[in-house]
Amino acid sequence: MPRPPKLHKKKIGKSNYWYTEAGGETYFGNVTDVGYDNARRLFSAHIQSLVEEEPGSKSKRLTADELIDLFLDSATDQSRGFCLPSWVKVVTSPFANPSTP
Repeated sequence: MPRPPKLHKKKIGKSNYWYTEAGGETYFGNVTDVGYDNARRLFSAHIQSLVEEEPGSKSKRLTADELIDLFLDSATDQSRGFCLPSWVKVVTSPFANPSTP
């Protein structure tokens, strides 16, 4: 399990900088120029951008339609084509057309 991303201070020469190692070393400014609250906001925005661009991210949820489309795109093999449409209809219909209780 990967470590959770953290906001750190890093000393380079005589200066201290806000930085994180998440997504590669990223700096958010000099500690004396950028306050902790502002650095924390920049850090949060950086982490959110990493989550959004990651294709298999668990925090990005797929709708039933998107999931069905992904499945159909991957199931275009001609050897399975004769039974695929009826099978897809049976398997995906509860998700695509949920009945209301």
